[in-house]
Amino acid sequence: MVDNIFIEIYKTAKAYGSFVNKQLQVAQSCISYEQFIILNSLLQQNGQSQIQISIHVERDKSSVTRILDTLENRNLIERKVNKEDRRNIRSFNKHFREQGAKKTKKIVKETDGKTLLNIDEVTFKRFKNSLIKITCNLGHNL
Repeated sequence: MVDNIFIEIYKTAKAYGSFVNKQLQVAQSCISYEQFIILNSLLQQNGQSQIQISIHVERDKSSVTRILDTLENRNLIERKVNKEDRRNIRSFNKHFREQGAKKTKKIVKETDGKTLLNIDEVTFKRFKNSLIKITCNLGHNL
C-alpha cells in the first residue's frame, strides 16, 4: 500500500491541476493555475505578505513575486508597503470589491465540490492529517 501512495498523490496533484485549468478555461477567467493558487490563498487570508504567500502556496519567493507582478499589472490585486517594515509588502485581493471575486470564488467552490465528491468530512480530515504528517516526516514543517 505505502509503495503506491506517493504515485497516487502525484497523479492526484496532476489531475487536480488539469481540472482547475479546465475550470478556468470554461469560466473564461484568463488566469493561469499558478495565478489561481495565489488568488485562492488571498481569498483565504487577505493582506498576506509575499513571504507568507510563498510559504502558504509552497512556491519560491521569486516565482511568487513574478506572479504577483502579473496579477497587479492586470489590476487583480494591489500591493501596499508596510510602513513599519518597507521590506514587508502586503498583497491584497481587489477581487473582494469587484465582479471577479464572484467568479474566482465560484471556481474554488466548484473545484472543491467536485474534488471532494463522495468523501465524508471525517475521511477527508483523516487523510489531510496523514498528508501533513508525511510532509513533517520529510522534514518540511507546515
